[in-house]
Amino acid sequence: MMALYRLNERAGGMITLGGTDIERFRLGALRSRLGIIPQEPHLFQGTLRSNLDPFGDYNDAQLASVLEAVQLGSSSGGG
Repeated sequence: MMALYRLNERAGGMITLGGTDIERFRLGALRSRLGIIPQEPHLFQGTLRSNLDPFGDYNDAQLASVLEAVQLGSSSGGG
């Protein structure tokens, strides 16, 4: 995990995202676009919306569209 976020220098090998070595990404761009989904459930503080879009980058329609795409929207029976 620390190597993925480039918190530690890797000792060898290569980590790629979409076929591109992560060393080629600007550090801020890399870190702001990665999300880790833990395998164990956790309850987060705040609203569901604030957890889905913590920086307020997207409007409600955009979030609803993504939730529908992953079958978690209101019309898909998952939300």
